[in-house]
Amino acid sequence: TSDKDASSKTDPVDSRKIAKALRANLLTSIHVPDIVTQGDRQLFRYRKKLLADLTRVKNRIKDKFLFTGITIPDQYDNANWSKAFIRWIRNAQFPDTSTKLTVTRLLEQYEFLRRHFLNVSIEVRKLQRTSRYKTQAKLLRSIPGIGPLTTVELLCEIEDIHRFENFKKFNGFIGFRPYSHSSGEHDWKGALTYRRHRSLRSSLVECAWSAIQKDPVMSQRYNELKQRLTGKRAIIVIARKLISRIY
Repeated sequence: TSDKDASSKTDPVDSRKIAKALRANLLTSIHVPDIVTQGDRQLFRYRKKLLADLTRVKNRIKDKFLFTGITIPDQYDNANWSKAFIRWIRNAQFPDTSTKLTVTRLLEQYEFLRRHFLNVSIEVRKLQRTSRYKTQAKLLRSIPGIGPLTTVELLCEIEDIHRFENFKKFNGFIGFRPYSHSSGEHDWKGALTYRRHRSLRSSLVECAWSAIQKDPVMSQRYNELKQRLTGKRAIIVIARKLISRIY
């Protein structure tokens, strides 16, 4: 862009720049998923939003105990809320009626969201058994570390693996590559790039932790990497190997 174009930005100027780029074949089109895939994505993403809502309600309930100084027993103080913990919450004695009423209403919201979340999760899992995804889902599930929910997420978010010409482009889409700046003899590489598929990259890191527990090859490679890297850095390398298998 010339200084003239930068200092005189108008629609005609922008139009000419776009036309020149098109004429020179410098622009690349993006992938547009079909309507069915978009609907499946919405269902999966809705499940993730429900999970976030469920976590918020659980934190609000715990906040009331913290605010009133009531200690939650160690056997219940974890992410998995059992029926025994729910009964304990119902029977907890609060110093005032209003706080007790608040916790009761929050608990009703939690139980509603939990039932709704479980129903949506069942519908999400059913997607991998449809004729549209069945064959690819079976292949993905054969990879150690890839579970049913991640399988559905991969199928919905990627849609068609052939839109990536090679593994490098697929890895660039997921985001397991570092910042890099090379000039002459200087070659600098930094942390993971901010250009990523946020949800997929996060899910695949979790799958990598599972893979090193189930796959002896991945476990051996992880232990080798830990000789010179931290555990978190080593698991990123494992996650990159995992998406190589997926590709």
